[in-house]
Amino acid sequence: MVVYVDALSDFVEKSWQDFRNHLQILLLTQDEVLIWVARIDRTLDERGRKQ
Repeated sequence: MVVYVDALSDFVEKSWQDFRNHLQILLLTQDEVLIWVARIDRTLDERGRKQ
């Protein structure tokens, strides 16, 4: 029974770490997208003012 609980605990911990890592990657990607959107908006605004 102890072996089963240890194995289950290891599985849950690894699954949680995997989930957390994927979430961090997703959030970083989202931040990068927001940065690029802001850059594009800024560039379009600057071009609109030149015309």
